[in-house]
Amino acid sequence: MSNIDDNTLSQANEAALLNVLMYLDIEDVKVEDGWTLNRIISKLSSIYDSPDGYNKYLDYHEKGSEADYADRQRQYQILANACKSNEHFANLIIDNQSSLMTNPSYQVGGLEACTFNDTSGNVFVVYRGTGAGEWIDNGKGLSGLGVETPQQIEAREYFERIVEANGYDDNNANIIISGHSKGGNKAQYVTITSQYNYLINNCFNFDGQGFSPEAIAEFISRYGKEAYLQAVNKMFGFYAENDYVNPLGIPVIPEENRTYFESQIVDGIMDSIKEGIVTGIIAGFADGIEGIKKGILNGFKDGFIHGLSDKAKHHYADAYLDIDGSFSNITEQGELSKYIQTVSANIMSLPPALRSRVTAAMMGICQNLLGGGVPVNGDSVSLVDYLVGIPVAVNVLLGSLFETIIKNAASFLITNLKEVVGAVLEVLGGLVNSIVDGIKQIGSELLDYAKELGAVLSRFASEIKKAWDNVTSFIGGLANDIVDGIVSIGETVVDAVIDVGEAVVDTAVSAGTAIVDGINDLKEKATNAISSFFTGVKVGVKNIIYGIGNVASDTWNNVKQTTEKIINSAKEQIGIQYEAFKEGANYLVSYVKGTINNLGEKCTSAFKSFKQSIITGVIKGCITGKLVIDLVRLAHLREKTRNLNSYFEESVTQIIREAEKVTCDVGRSYSESYVQQQLSRVNSICIQIEKSNKRIYDALQRKDNGLRYALDQYSQKEALLCQQVNYY
Repeated sequence: MSNIDDNTLSQANEAALLNVLMYLDIEDVKVEDGWTLNRIISKLSSIYDSPDGYNKYLDYHEKGSEADYADRQRQYQILANACKSNEHFANLIIDNQSSLMTNPSYQVGGLEACTFNDTSGNVFVVYRGTGAGEWIDNGKGLSGLGVETPQQIEAREYFERIVEANGYDDNNANIIISGHSKGGNKAQYVTITSQYNYLINNCFNFDGQGFSPEAIAEFISRYGKEAYLQAVNKMFGFYAENDYVNPLGIPVIPEENRTYFESQIVDGIMDSIKEGIVTGIIAGFADGIEGIKKGILNGFKDGFIHGLSDKAKHHYADAYLDIDGSFSNITEQGELSKYIQTVSANIMSLPPALRSRVTAAMMGICQNLLGGGVPVNGDSVSLVDYLVGIPVAVNVLLGSLFETIIKNAASFLITNLKEVVGAVLEVLGGLVNSIVDGIKQIGSELLDYAKELGAVLSRFASEIKKAWDNVTSFIGGLANDIVDGIVSIGETVVDAVIDVGEAVVDTAVSAGTAIVDGINDLKEKATNAISSFFTGVKVGVKNIIYGIGNVASDTWNNVKQTTEKIINSAKEQIGIQYEAFKEGANYLVSYVKGTINNLGEKCTSAFKSFKQSIITGVIKGCITGKLVIDLVRLAHLREKTRNLNSYFEESVTQIIREAEKVTCDVGRSYSESYVQQQLSRVNSICIQIEKSNKRIYDALQRKDNGLRYALDQYSQKEALLCQQVNYY
């Protein structure tokens, strides 16, 4: 933060507010270029600040929800408050909306950008985050197989288009470029690569991801180290403390230019669990020890689910803004963000050929679940991407996630134990005598509770198995031939579950020790009546530790045996029709395990084994035309498009030539005014025909370029796959 002066921070605050506006779908109120922010906010008030606003919101968003509407209302209120307190911000004028541009226009679900100008020559260029069709493009940007993606290039072309159209130069424009999420990545890319980047004064990245190490190396090689450093030193990063997108990839923004803010999103997991446990104990006390046990379990479950739903909001564009529109308090990077940063570093260390499979598979899933639109540029994810990428991602991502959950659970027990016990004692202080009367039963009851806890762990493991079944079902829908391979991969997840079980036992023992220490602490301060209670609880806790150690161990062994029976049963039903494929899948399992322990030399040998049974078959299928586009037909389609364009151009030229000849001859022969008026109309129509011809020509040219790009991409992918087969 020491590297950011007050003027830059003020500009960044206004840019952050403009990025919030980009998510309020201003097209709902038909915003036109030339409107002030004050006018835009006034129009949006009919949706987000009126009695029937929710119904109007649903008119524009058929799949909307009350929760989404409430989030949008907060974003609207932030902007409305900022307009009231900041006259400069309120009078900014919107211009250059990409959604209103033609010749060329931009694909639906792709680029969304605009500018906001003031009367002093300041120009804010703002890029919105991932569009409905841009998820797969995100994966390309991190894959390492290419330096830049089509959507990054389009963002640069938009910037250079508005610079040239508006005549921006050093004398009349001070450009501040910014974006949130993918928009922030686009802003960074433009600042590094545009021929007009010397006009950019500052680049503000709000929660945007970085780049692949290969892309950064190419930037330095292409533009030179000095020019690269000059560009990145203009960049400033502003992040919510637990944002989970900005840690992806390798950051290019200097560390001293990165600032983390306290998230204004209420992350209720720990507080919800704590509140749920206390509430559960109090509610269940009337039913004795059984009610208390049930209250603890239900309180933990309800608190966890309620808090987890808020995690996704840490990436919202308003997560680091107070309701008055100002930045929240400065803080350090949060634990969730650090965890994602570690996972990203592991993925970035994979060789590009493998990393591209992981990023393609994960972004393909995001496109299907979150995109809600057709992928831009004809992007798609192949069967091989899913087959290779998902198992690796499961091990790198989910394996680390389980470990983090267990660690956080232990930390929660140790950190919050005294507070939970204190809250319970405060409420139940008047009921101590009844607790003392029942103390003799606590030891045996708590041992029963330990057994029940073991059963809960068993159900937890069963839920993990169900979750994995959903993954295998998803893969199975892609091709029936990979069922046996997925079952084999599932066995590695079972092993991972067993590892988690062992971690649970260790954590439970540590937590039990902390409980004993906490109770001994409180025991010294309690009254004589409560003292006998804690003596009994201490004995009961020892029974818990003993019970959990034995019961949980037995339970996880039962989980393993049960899971193995399920898998064996599935194998018997499926049969052994695809033995060669299963052998390849087993090699993949060995490879996946290797990625966790050693992502270096083991990668090559395991991938060779994988290729022998799987990729060879897939590639042979591709070569025989079973899995890929017919490139000859695609080339033929492109040729037809080009011929149509040429024919149309020649026809229009002939029409114009004949019309001009006729008007010229008639004009020389007849001077009457009514004749000349008709000739003027003919000339006007000819001009309109020429303009229409230009638009059609441009459209057909774009189609031709798109087909050429698709043809090149399919050819490259097929050549790459064939190269892999020949190499291995």
